[in-house]
Amino acid sequence: MTRKPRPPHNNLAGVILDRAARVPDQLALEIPLKWDPTGIHEVQSRTYSELAIEIAEVQAGLREVGLKRGDRVVVMFGVQVELYALVLALMASGMTAVLIDSGMGKKGVIQALRMSRAKAIVSLGRVLRLWPVIPNLWPLKRFAVDGRRWGVRSFEALRGAASEPDVEALPEEYSALITYTSGTTGIPKGSDRTHDILIEQHRALSEHFPSNPGEVDMPCFPVVPLHNLADGVTTVMPAVDYGAPATVAPHLVVEHARAAGVTRFLGAPAYLAKIGDHLLERGESLDEVRALICGGAPTPRKLCAQMRETFPNAERTIIYGSTEAEPIASVSMDEFLETPGEGYLVGSLAEAASVTLVNLPDEPDLTGEGPGAYGVAAGEVGEILVSGAHVLRRYVDNPEATKKTKLPGPDGVIWHRTGDLARWDDQGRLWLVGRLENVVQINGERIYPFTVEVEVRDLPGVECCALIEEPDGDGGLLCFTPIPGADGEEVKAMIEEWVAAAGLVNISALPVKKIPVDPRHNSKVNRRELQRISESDETG
Repeated sequence: MTRKPRPPHNNLAGVILDRAARVPDQLALEIPLKWDPTGIHEVQSRTYSELAIEIAEVQAGLREVGLKRGDRVVVMFGVQVELYALVLALMASGMTAVLIDSGMGKKGVIQALRMSRAKAIVSLGRVLRLWPVIPNLWPLKRFAVDGRRWGVRSFEALRGAASEPDVEALPEEYSALITYTSGTTGIPKGSDRTHDILIEQHRALSEHFPSNPGEVDMPCFPVVPLHNLADGVTTVMPAVDYGAPATVAPHLVVEHARAAGVTRFLGAPAYLAKIGDHLLERGESLDEVRALICGGAPTPRKLCAQMRETFPNAERTIIYGSTEAEPIASVSMDEFLETPGEGYLVGSLAEAASVTLVNLPDEPDLTGEGPGAYGVAAGEVGEILVSGAHVLRRYVDNPEATKKTKLPGPDGVIWHRTGDLARWDDQGRLWLVGRLENVVQINGERIYPFTVEVEVRDLPGVECCALIEEPDGDGGLLCFTPIPGADGEEVKAMIEEWVAAAGLVNISALPVKKIPVDPRHNSKVNRRELQRISESDETG
């Protein structure tokens, strides 16, 4: 397939501002600010031209408070118009937005602040009121989006007098966004999204998921509006706590989607399941939605069947990717439902992605023959390595993480270690079978968690499940939560019967009160926490 040409700008803000000049009166953003179970009570909205003016004003304000090209600014507040105006003003000015995930906890946030080498921070008053006792905040210029207080200026101080934004021409490797999340070692990892990477990710997504004229997107991922703005798509954000999307009040989202004429829906499995449950309970569907995309975690078959019923007119798709490489592959939910196999089918590769499956030694060297030197045979399981112009090349100021996961190959190609295990089928489609760190060893045999979990999740009465290693022996624990109202002992017996029929040995079923999940999408199993629960008195 012939790739789409690159945009003329090397600064993503320039791509977006060009789009704003072409569709000035089109709605760009609609964002709920205040809601409760009775309804949405306050909404922000901006046309493309209004957003462009706000970007220009914030650019002027950044200069007036003494910030300049090359400076880093921590951005740590919720989804609202000011978030996108600030991030785009920083990009346009040649500054870098540093996004810190508050879900890392106090220790992780303080570490990320120290590592960020930022010159300023824009956050909430309740966070910044603590600045006198957080030394990392002392030298920073401090601004609160919800009003000034002692030692902290209001966001209004970042609004200057300007009517036209200007865009810095920047080197391709110039950092646009740095996003800090918790690393597996506990040390925050700063993913470095350069302008070049952001433009290539936008290009790859546009190729793989082209937008229709008049598209109105409702994504439950806060970074997606940047892609939509570059594509000229209207973004309507859902009324949801993005730190806990599974707690969504689905009736608010459904009512808002209908009122706004939403045509595309995007979210993680736990969020979409809540929407689907609400629609099924009422015998309703969102017939106006033409595209539904699920990502961020493995997608259960039950969810795909639910989406088929509740979004009947949508092209329903599962996307596989990560912060470091988005997208990698995708598959339709119908194809996933209709294709038996071991693990989670994630389908065919995106046009931008190159993938190889490998079995790497402790000290891999790809500089000679490339990853092919460690490739696995057809049909065998290997770790996914991905490369492409849209794949992040480094972590900021973290050479250990960069060395571990970014492997240089011939001709300057960087291969990213995903940590995901997969196999190819005979049609060239990719099947995920688990994470490298989560493989369960039983009697010397490697058991891949997803190959078990995808089947057990389909058993009657099972709400969620996860396979982990037995802490005190050579075996596995198949932890599960029954659906509300189901008899836990009956479900346990059914799981154990399935385990025996599958020829698996030394695997015990263990009911637990909850399966812990990641804070970002509420969809990926937190296996370290589950291991702790399995060793405590918190089992069901």
